[in-house]
Amino acid sequence: MQPPRKVQPEGDATANKKDPGLVLWFPYRNHEAGSPQETDEQKRSSAGIGNSEQKTATSSEVSANQKEETTPSKKSKEDSADAQNLGLDFTQVSESACLPIPPDGASTSQKKKLTKDAKAQRAAALKRQREERKKAHEEEIQDMMEEISHQREVLRSRRDQKKQRQKLRELQKKLERLCKKELDDSDYATSDDESEQEQEDANPETNDFNENEGDPPNDDDGEKPAEEETPAATEEDDSKPQPEAEEDPNAWAIPTSNAKEAWEDQKSTKDEANSHLDEMMEMIGLESVKTKMLEIKTLVETARRQEVDLKKERFNAVLKGNPGTGKTTFARMLGNFLSSLDLAEDQYTTTTGSKLVYDGINEVRNVLTSQLPDSKGVVFVDDAHILRPNQSGTGRKVLDYIVSKMDQLQGDVIFIFAGYGKEMETFLSHNQSLESRIPFTIDFDDYKDVEMLQILEKKINDKFNDKMKVDKGMHGVYMRMMARRMGRGRGSPSFGNAREVENTLLRMLFRQATRLEEARKRGEEPDDLFLTMEDIVGPPPSTALENSKAWQDLQKMVGLKSVKESLKSLVCRMQVNYDREVAEKPIVECSLNRIFLGNPGTGKTSVAKHYGQIMVDIGLLSNGEVVVKNPADFVGEYLGESENITKRILASTKGKVLIIDEAYALSDKSDPTYTGSGNFYKTAVVDTLVANVQGTANEDRCILLLGYKDRMERMFQHVNPGFARRFPMSSAFEFEDFSDEELREILDGKLKEQGFTATDEAKSVAMEVLSRARNHLNFGNAGEIDILLNRAKEVQQSRLAKKTEEYDPFLLEREDFDSDFDRVKDAASRIQDLFKDFVGAQDIVEKLLGYSRVVQNTKALDIDLDPREQIPFNYLFRGPPGTGKTTTARRIGQVFYDMGLLATNEVYDCSATDLIGEYKGHTGPKTQKVFQLALGKVLFIDEAYRLNDDDSFGKEALIEMLNILTKEAYKNKLVVVLAGYNDDINKLLQVNPGLGSRFPEVIQFENLNPQQCVELFVKRLEDQKLDATAVKAEEVSDRLRGSFGRLATLPDWGNARDIDILAKSVFGRILKDSTSEKPELVVKEDVLDAEVDAMITEREQRAGKTESVSHMYL
Repeated sequence: MQPPRKVQPEGDATANKKDPGLVLWFPYRNHEAGSPQETDEQKRSSAGIGNSEQKTATSSEVSANQKEETTPSKKSKEDSADAQNLGLDFTQVSESACLPIPPDGASTSQKKKLTKDAKAQRAAALKRQREERKKAHEEEIQDMMEEISHQREVLRSRRDQKKQRQKLRELQKKLERLCKKELDDSDYATSDDESEQEQEDANPETNDFNENEGDPPNDDDGEKPAEEETPAATEEDDSKPQPEAEEDPNAWAIPTSNAKEAWEDQKSTKDEANSHLDEMMEMIGLESVKTKMLEIKTLVETARRQEVDLKKERFNAVLKGNPGTGKTTFARMLGNFLSSLDLAEDQYTTTTGSKLVYDGINEVRNVLTSQLPDSKGVVFVDDAHILRPNQSGTGRKVLDYIVSKMDQLQGDVIFIFAGYGKEMETFLSHNQSLESRIPFTIDFDDYKDVEMLQILEKKINDKFNDKMKVDKGMHGVYMRMMARRMGRGRGSPSFGNAREVENTLLRMLFRQATRLEEARKRGEEPDDLFLTMEDIVGPPPSTALENSKAWQDLQKMVGLKSVKESLKSLVCRMQVNYDREVAEKPIVECSLNRIFLGNPGTGKTSVAKHYGQIMVDIGLLSNGEVVVKNPADFVGEYLGESENITKRILASTKGKVLIIDEAYALSDKSDPTYTGSGNFYKTAVVDTLVANVQGTANEDRCILLLGYKDRMERMFQHVNPGFARRFPMSSAFEFEDFSDEELREILDGKLKEQGFTATDEAKSVAMEVLSRARNHLNFGNAGEIDILLNRAKEVQQSRLAKKTEEYDPFLLEREDFDSDFDRVKDAASRIQDLFKDFVGAQDIVEKLLGYSRVVQNTKALDIDLDPREQIPFNYLFRGPPGTGKTTTARRIGQVFYDMGLLATNEVYDCSATDLIGEYKGHTGPKTQKVFQLALGKVLFIDEAYRLNDDDSFGKEALIEMLNILTKEAYKNKLVVVLAGYNDDINKLLQVNPGLGSRFPEVIQFENLNPQQCVELFVKRLEDQKLDATAVKAEEVSDRLRGSFGRLATLPDWGNARDIDILAKSVFGRILKDSTSEKPELVVKEDVLDAEVDAMITEREQRAGKTESVSHMYL
């Protein structure tokens, strides 16, 4: 047996006292220091090292074992006496003491009795000490509970005091208003300082920002000490609008965080601690997110009490919200938080959706193996919406692989996905298995105005170490005004939240830097650490407009009177809004987005550039760069691509002016001639624009839709109704065609700009060319001048190349602009020449000569009178076939072109069939298409009687045609001729009385008389280089007149048409009968007789007559 050793009892109050007279006996195990039987765990336990919970458990187990082994002796007094007789003292025995060693010479019975008595004595000592400790512990707990109760009462008392003070101030404020109202019923304005003080008095918690944000602590009364004022802050400025509105005193109070209060309560009552939750609770806003964290913590605590292991449960999460809401920051906190709860390894790594799409499954493997040792920890996937299956095939494969890894690594790896709201809904809908593996979806709401103000203040204080001062204070009217501006984009998918605050602060500092630099140039010494009103919210729009170079340049542009007035009116509305903002009243919504309506060359693109810079100058755009796109730039080739392209364009034009030229092409149905069902990809572009463009003045983007008025109106009728709300036609800028005077001014400017001159006569000729060009479809206005000058310079070069004498290379002459510039002066002779070979055209010639005199006299009067209003442009040609209707139409086109009333002398020839559709809804677009093609020309519609057919399509075409003729786009810009037989045209006029008013001029064409037929026949023969001397003989002419008279009595006589046929048949017979090497082109009587006989016989047979006509004309 080893010699006994002295041991100090653990946990005893007397443990530090020495007792040299007590020797303890260890009969059952060896407790020698350093003995092999003592484990490492026992060493740590004896040294007080290790988990406190393990210590408590071990102590409880020891006490329980001792309680089971020890039973108090009924003869404790006797045992104590026996022990004293043996020289033993048990007064110092503790709960951990061992049994005493019997003295030498003691008998076996004495030893047994001694051992038994020692055990009883030890048990009694143990019980006594345990009861004492229990009593002391209970007293300690009671003291703590009383203290906690006291502190809660103190806090409640303070809150009650604050509420009472606030209520008193509100009542006082109300009383003051009532008193003031009695004294003076007129409106009054309070200073910003007084307004702010009233708001602070009404709600002392308004400025109670978090301590970590650098705000000074509140005093006992809950009021914030006044900030030190700078001279710039206190100086009165009558030019600044002063706030007049009364505002809810609680409107800008920092919202109470119930989640933070709940966590603070848990820390104070349960003595809990978690640094990651502390960090989370200090974030601005995000109340729902904080609540979700407490819910997860509660779940874990409940599971532990239930002895449920959550280690293998899924804790994957999706974070949804607009940019700048703190998703990325929170993801890191969430990973650390889950690790602190022992739900994940303390390993965190990140990747992005774009990287996963680019590198595919290999990136997932890299993240799970290389970046996470042992494939355990938290994986954060930012911009996960890029993985949406409809975005790319790679995204689908990556998602499928991640889903499989979620199951395989469940309990080891937690996946956190973050992305934008609606896009993440598509992401989750990839398949049901993905959504079922992500139990937590956390929504990040957009920041409220007061939270935006908190963020802005914190960023200013952090950037300048609390040194920067602000006009009217950090929570003053101008900072609140800016917070409201930033918040107007809330709810839009593009709303930037905290990023918007960063951009706003940068613009504020840019304005400040510009102001400071200008002040220093003037020799002043401004305060670098002070933000003025204009630094914060920008200058008043009216002031900025006066100083805007872009506005001054716009005023120098020719014409555009209505556009300039519209733009000035827009700026005036913005000034009103600015004043309302300063007065803290609701603004009148005023969008920067506009529709520019007008023909090509009216200055839409140039004005758009100035418009963008003006918006920058008055502080509504951050960049002002102009980006020009057309609808084709937005349209993709496969499903979903159009949406992505549109979003990329919108993102790249933040702060800029986005021009969508020919915007009507966003809908195929804007074309009146289109009869299809529409383009799905173009519809997707419009829907994406509607979803991502709010049309607010704070959007920091200006979108301008350019196009022709009629087509733009049709486009809005067939697209998403929200498109018209974001781009109202009622506020469109209308660019009118330039007047002749304005075109002349533009011409002079371009000549000077290009280094050329022109005589006044040459400029007049140029203006006549431009006047004719107006009748073209989509007249080019200023662009037409560019075309004219380029052509004139080419003609000049050709003209000068033929000259040998000296010349001015910079001078443009009349013939350079129009080689036939004198056509109007020679109108009478030209008309006579046009119809000199036209049989029976004297009445038509007289009409046209009269029109020519109208044009000349109108110009001679030099008054603002358009000759088009005095000359008819719509005609009915009525008469039998072959009487010259088509030929007359062509020559009328030439006459109208010479008079400057048409853009070209071309004739667009069609029949009524070309206007009539094949199915319901087809006729209207078809008719419109024909009229579009005929603009600036003569539209000759033959067989007009078809428009009166019994079927509805013909009548529909007639109604559509009459409607077109009343539109400004077509009125007096083309000559329309309806041609047909007498009876058919008469019936057409009877069926539709409106036709007569639209076609007041009727030109009657009669059958050719026999003599006219002979004359025309001779001419046609001579036109074919035939010798018609024999035909001109009186005897032959008489026979021909008789034959033509007989043919004219037949129902299908074609007049000039049949005469042409007869002339061609005579020429053909000569060629067939000739056997010589070179046929003699002479008309002989026998050939003429044969061909005339053949025509008469054939035509009478058609008419049902069988009488022989051989040589009847002789």
